[in-house]
Amino acid sequence: MTGRTSHETPVGSIAAVPGPLHRQRPVYWYAGLAALGLGLTFWTIARWLIVGGPHHFSTGPDPEPTYAKVAVRVYESLYLVLLLWSLRLAVRTSRRAGRLSFEAMLFLSVPTMLWMDACYNYLRPGYFNNSYFIHVRSWGDQIPGWQNPTNGQPFPLILTIGYSALVPVMAFMVRGIMRWLKRHRPHTGNAGLILFAALTTGLIDLVLEGAMIRLQISAYPGAVHALSLWGGEPFQIPLYLLLIGELWFLPAGLLYYYVGDDGLSPVERGIPDSVPARLKALLRWLAVSGYLQGTFVIYFALQVLVTQFGGPIPDYPSYMLNR
Repeated sequence: MTGRTSHETPVGSIAAVPGPLHRQRPVYWYAGLAALGLGLTFWTIARWLIVGGPHHFSTGPDPEPTYAKVAVRVYESLYLVLLLWSLRLAVRTSRRAGRLSFEAMLFLSVPTMLWMDACYNYLRPGYFNNSYFIHVRSWGDQIPGWQNPTNGQPFPLILTIGYSALVPVMAFMVRGIMRWLKRHRPHTGNAGLILFAALTTGLIDLVLEGAMIRLQISAYPGAVHALSLWGGEPFQIPLYLLLIGELWFLPAGLLYYYVGDDGLSPVERGIPDSVPARLKALLRWLAVSGYLQGTFVIYFALQVLVTQFGGPIPDYPSYMLNR
C-alpha cells in the first residue's frame, strides 16, 4: 500500500525528528549562551552598583569647542528618533504576525549586549567617549578579567537605548542591500551576498565613525597609527574599521535577511509546537540574544586584539580622557 498508515507521522511534526537531532537543535544552544551572557551581565552590574555605581564626570579644565557640544546633542537626539522608528517597526510587524515578530525579538534582544560595550578598553584604552554626553561611569572594571587600570570612561546614557535604536536600523539596511543585489544579480550566491553587504556597510560605518571622531564625539586612542588617517593624532581614524567596524551589526542583518516565510530566523526554529506560546516566545528571545551576544564577543575580541598593536596614546583634552 502507498497510503499513510495510522502509525505514520506527518513530515515536519516534532515526532518525525530523530531523537539526537531533536536534542541538538541550535535554538537551545543559543538560548543557553544567552543565559550565560545574562548571568555575566547581572554579576557585572551588581558589582558596579556595590562599589559606587553611576556617577557623573565633569568635562575637565580644557574648553570644549561649541561644534563638539552641538554634535553630541545632535547625536543623542538622532538616537531617540531611531529608537522610535525601531519601536514602531517592532510593534507594526508584531501586530501583523499576531505574535512577537523577528523585528520585535531583535529590538528586545540587542540590549543584552550593552554590558560588553566597555570591552573596548578591556586590556588598554581603546575607545573614548566625550564626557559632554549625559553619562554615567562605566562598569568596565567590574567585568571579570578586566586588566586596564585606567577605567572610569564615561558611558553615554543614550547608549542604554541606543542598541535598540540603531542595531535594528542597521540590520534593516543590511537586509535591503542583500535584497537589492539578489534582485539585480539573481545568480549571486550566499558568499557573494554576505561579502558585498560586509564591504558596503563597512564603508558606511567607516564614514559615520570618521565623522564622529573628527567632531570629537568619540576617539580611538589605541588605534594602529600606520593603519589610520591622521595616525598618531588624537582624532585618528582607523581604516581597518572597514573590515571589522560593521561586525557589531552585520550578524543581525544576516539573521534578518534569512528570516523565512514562517517569520522565524534560523536561530529561532526547532521549538516544538507543544511548547506554550509564552515559553516559546521566551526561548526565541533567548536564542536571538545568544546569537547576538556570541557575535559581539567575536567583534570585541578583534577590537581588543587590534588595540594591542596600537601605538602610543596621543594627548587628549580633558573632556575626552579615559578617567
